[in-house]
Amino acid sequence: MVGQNTLPVAATAPGVFTSGGSQGLIVNADGTLNSASNPAAAGSIVYFYATGADVFQGPTLTDGQIVSTATTPTSTPAAKVGMELGTGTDIKITYKGPAPGFIAGLIQVNFLIPPSLTPNSAVPLTLNIGGVQSSAVTIAVH
Repeated sequence: MVGQNTLPVAATAPGVFTSGGSQGLIVNADGTLNSASNPAAAGSIVYFYATGADVFQGPTLTDGQIVSTATTPTSTPAAKVGMELGTGTDIKITYKGPAPGFIAGLIQVNFLIPPSLTPNSAVPLTLNIGGVQSSAVTIAVH
């Protein structure tokens, strides 16, 4: 044996996909990509994709499986999922589960942008899964 290394392993390691730089790959309510020139409306429901949720509970998903677009029933992450928007605002998540039409392991998170959120072209957003926080990405809100 040449040598031994110990590598840390975490149950969760959330990461939110970006569209370049810190701008989150976030889909507005009308199906368009969020950006400074195409912000989401406060009070609307938007969604993003992430990874690092570990295991899902509910119907079993097989590695490499394309997740059905059927609406019944769905798996959910076994670990608690939460997120913050702006200055620590706890956000109402309306869906957290497999991303329909994509490969198993990708998580889709739909959430309500608070109607009272101050408009800004770069509101910080973080995802928390199982007590582990993602790096911050940004979302544009008007």
